Amino acid sequence: MELKKYFYEKFKYIFKNEINSENNNKQDMKDKELFEEFINSFDNKYIDKNEKDLNFRKQFIRKYCNYLFFNNIVNAMTYNHGVKDINAFDIKKILDFTNKEINLGEDTIYITHPWKGKNLTGNTNAYRGVVYNGFVSDEKNIKGFYIEELNIGYIYNGNHSISIGSIVGDVCIKTNINYFKSCTFKKEFYNYHILYNKIITDNEEIKITNWKFAVLLKLIQLTSMTLNNKTI
Repeated sequence: MELKKYFYEKFKYIFKNEINSENNNKQDMKDKELFEEFINSFDNKYIDKNEKDLNFRKQFIRKYCNYLFFNNIVNAMTYNHGVKDINAFDIKKILDFTNKEINLGEDTIYITHPWKGKNLTGNTNAYRGVVYNGFVSDEKNIKGFYIEELNIGYIYNGNHSISIGSIVGDVCIKTNINYFKSCTFKKEFYNYHILYNKIITDNEEIKITNWKFAVLLKLIQLTSMTLNNKTI
């Protein structure tokens, strides 16, 4: 009995790691399958390539960004952890910064990455500050990128405050050259190869940790290509 217990204690971590590895591989394959199925459904080569189709795709992408926003909130409140799409330093590699000062309007959609559900609804500084006193754009806290083509803000700091502000319709941000830069996608981006877990550029691979965000990037690519590489 003692011998069995000895071997169990000695090898249980090995078995556990093997099981986790197998589960991760299965999830990885599932993510790949879902990504490809989504893109195949969207990339209908038989539609007419005109302004109405382009406008539909643009609106589809914006609604999809709304979905990402709420999906990330659901993850925070259900699993109490955040979803990181891509490293903030890596996303810079596919963007060109325009350094404009733009007052973002009520129709701007923010893709946030909250990681704690109670920060969104509980007795916290973020909740009390925004709900009771209104949103404050503090440069020490609010950081992200504003993508001009889509009127979308990608947030990497101040996620709970902006999430709450977006829910109650109270977010006031002005882009600046330090903490919330305005940008467009690089021209080269539209020729990059986007997979469910990475972007393959001319000289490197950029890791994507959320297949749903990879879908967004691919949708943007496909939409820009709809009308002779016309950017959206």
